[in-house]
Amino acid sequence: MDILLKISMVYGIISVFFMLFVILLLTFNKRFVYSFYRVIVMDILINFTCWLNTWPAKVLFRPGVPDSFLQIHESYPWLTSVSQFLTTFFFHAQSLSTIVICAHRLISAKYENANKKWNRYYLFVYAGVIIFSVFITNFIYFQKIHFDYQERMFVLDDVSYEQEMFNGIYLFFFFTLYAVSIMITGALTLQQVRERLADHADKHKQLLRRLSKIAVAHTLVFSLFLFWFMSSTLMSTGLAIEALSFVTDLVAFSTTYIVLFFDKNVHSALKDMIPIRIALGSVGDVHQSNNNNGITP
Repeated sequence: MDILLKISMVYGIISVFFMLFVILLLTFNKRFVYSFYRVIVMDILINFTCWLNTWPAKVLFRPGVPDSFLQIHESYPWLTSVSQFLTTFFFHAQSLSTIVICAHRLISAKYENANKKWNRYYLFVYAGVIIFSVFITNFIYFQKIHFDYQERMFVLDDVSYEQEMFNGIYLFFFFTLYAVSIMITGALTLQQVRERLADHADKHKQLLRRLSKIAVAHTLVFSLFLFWFMSSTLMSTGLAIEALSFVTDLVAFSTTYIVLFFDKNVHSALKDMIPIRIALGSVGDVHQSNNNNGITP
C-alpha cells in the first residue's frame, strides 16, 4: 500500500468517525429538532456512501492490485461497472444535496412555516434527488474497464472521439449549473435574511456572518469539482483518478466539518457533553449550595 493510499485511509477513518458522531448527535439529541438538521443528516449519509464508493477507484487503478480484488473482478465483473456508475451518480447526488441545503436556508428565511413543511417532505425531496441522479447518470458514456496482467492494474479503455466530446460537454454543463445554483441561492439567502432582520442589528450581523461563512465554504468546496474538471485534461488517467478521489473526499467530508465549525447549536451540545464541564458544573453547584447554607470553604 503506497503512502497516498495510507494517508487517504487515515484522514478518511477520522472523518468517518466525525460523520457518524454528527449523525447520531443530530438524530438523537433533543436540541436538534429543526428541519435543517434532518437535511444535514441526509446529506452526510449520501456523502458517507459516496466515500465508500471511492475505494474501488483508489485501489484498482494503481500498480500491484491485490489478487483478491482480481478474483472478485473475474467472478463479478459487473461490480466495477456499478462502482463506475455510482461515481457519476454521487457527483449529481452530492451537488443536488448541497443545493437542497442552500434552498432550505433560502425558503426558511422567506417563509415562517417552512420548518413544518420541510420536516414533513424532506424525505420526498431526497427521493427526488436520488431518482434524478440515477436518471441523468444514464446519459454519460462510460469507459470499459479491463485488467492489464503485465502491469498488474486495471485500465480504462478509450471511448470514441464523439463520446469523449459529449462527456466533456455533459460534465462542464452540470459542473457549471450546480456551481451557479449554489452561488445564487447563497446570495439570495443572505439578501432575504438582511430584509427580515433589518431591525435587529446585532442578531442580524451575527446570523449574516454565519450564513456568509457557510455559503462561502459550500461554494469553495464545490468549486473544487470544477477546478478538477478544468485541469484533468492536463493529467494522465491515473493522476486524474487520484485527484478526483481526493476532491470527492473533500466534498464528502465538507458538510460534517462545516457543521462542526460553524453551527452554534452543535457547539453548545458539544460543550454539554464534555465530562470536565460536567465535573466543574457539579463543583460549582456544591459551592453555591454551601454558600447558601452559610458555609464557605
